[in-house]
Parts: sequence; C-alpha cells; structure tokens
Amino acid sequence: MFMVNENELINKIAKGNRNAFRMLYELYASKVYNMVLHRINYSNLAEDITQGVFLIIYSKSIQFRGDSKVGTWS
Repeated sequence: MFMVNENELINKIAKGNRNAFRMLYELYASKVYNMVLHRINYSNLAEDITQGVFLIIYSKSIQFRGDSKVGTWS
C-alpha cells in the first residue's frame, strides 16, 4: 500500500501544487464528510462544510509547521 506523508503534501500545497491538494482531498474528504454528517445529519450542509474545511486547509497551508498530524491541525 502507498504511504502518504501528510507533511509533504501540505508543504507542496503551500507552494501551490494542485495535485497535492487533490490527493489530500481524495484521501480525507469522505472522512471529513462522514464525521460532519454524523454530527449534523444533513447531507447538503455536510457537503458545504467539507468543502469549507478544505478551502481553509488550502488557504492556511503556509502556516502548517508539521508539529502535529494534519487531522489534528487547527
């Protein structure tokens, strides 16, 4: 199985690498969506929130220091 280094992905995203962003989205979008859906039980809003999460990740990727996993980064 292919292992992905999350820190490398975020660093590439911070440098504008769209493929890295796409890979991160493909890896985690369903997990984020399912977590949100479980809490709010409204699919359209869960989709919107999921997209919002990834927009925030993209816009703040330059601030990621790598001190934690991407999933716990805030």
